Amino acid sequence: ALPGPVRIRVFTRAVRPAGSDWIRPRFAGVTETLGRSVTTTEMVGDRIRVRLDDGSERLVDHVVQGTGFAIDISRFGFLSPEIVRSLRTLCGQPRLGPGFESSVAGLHFLGAASDLSYGPLMRAIAGTGFAARSLTRHVVAGLARTGDLQRTKTTAALEQGLELAPSLQTASQAASIAAGLLAPIIGGDPTLPGGRS
Repeated sequence: ALPGPVRIRVFTRAVRPAGSDWIRPRFAGVTETLGRSVTTTEMVGDRIRVRLDDGSERLVDHVVQGTGFAIDISRFGFLSPEIVRSLRTLCGQPRLGPGFESSVAGLHFLGAASDLSYGPLMRAIAGTGFAARSLTRHVVAGLARTGDLQRTKTTAALEQGLELAPSLQTASQAASIAAGLLAPIIGGDPTLPGGRS
């Protein structure tokens, strides 16, 4: 319920790549490079040469790469460009209403992609109970409003997803199926791309 700018400040403070106070002394002397991507690596003796996307290089003993802190739905390979353009966003994340529903009717986002709308706990296991109850209540209420035709379409989509699920090999494919199941009314094509998530 906080205003957008306040919510973003709270989110930035609560969910960031940071260690507890007792870890910080052990981290002294470790070089951090933030906001860069690794383009190439090669072994040089027992060390690693790392080239970054800004053209700089590092010769290091160890590389620890932290990814996934910034959620940007335009980079979700399983969403069509039409869907991405239709979504209202806040800092790259979908703006979500009741039941985690986006501005595209029937398309819901859970987990890290919902934390700017629902709070940092949505990235953690602690938030899953609330998310599950909220989504379930919203979907059931929607089915009650739309009647048997929509219920039949949703049941058929779920049955199709259950048949496909055992053969899935990557998380991005699972997400593609989920996006297709949760948005049967938008007419999008939830085809499985080559694994980008």
